[in-house]
Amino acid sequence: MFFFVFVEAIAFIFFLAHKVMRFCVAERRVPPQFSIKPDPVYEVMMGSDLNLTCVAYGSPMPFVKWRKGLSVDMTPDEHLPTGRNVLQLHNLQQSANYTCVAVSVFGQIDVTTMVKVQCKSLPQIDG
Repeated sequence: MFFFVFVEAIAFIFFLAHKVMRFCVAERRVPPQFSIKPDPVYEVMMGSDLNLTCVAYGSPMPFVKWRKGLSVDMTPDEHLPTGRNVLQLHNLQQSANYTCVAVSVFGQIDVTTMVKVQCKSLPQIDG
C-alpha cells in the first residue's frame, strides 16, 4: 500500500513539474526598449563632473553599456549591468558623444548624447 501511495505522489510531483516547465516556456519575449534616455545635449563647464543615466527593459532584461565616440567601450564586458547603467564622468576636459547601448537576444538599441564642455571664462579686467 505504501508503495502505491509513494508512486502516486511521485507522479503528482512530475505532473506539477511539467506544468511549471510549460509555464516557464511560455515567457513573453520583448525586445529592448528605453524607459529613461539621456538628454540629447548636456552643457557643462570644464572640470565638471556629470552622471549619464540610461535605463532599458525587455524580456529577458537587456545588458546596458556606454560607449564614447564610435568605439571606446566605457563599461567593461565582465561587469555589464542589466537594465540600468549610470556613467560617471569626472573632471571633463573636452566635448564628446556618448552612446548608451541596450542588448538582448531579441535585439539592440542605442541612443547618443553630446556632452559639450565649455571653457571657463576669464574675469574681465577693467583698465
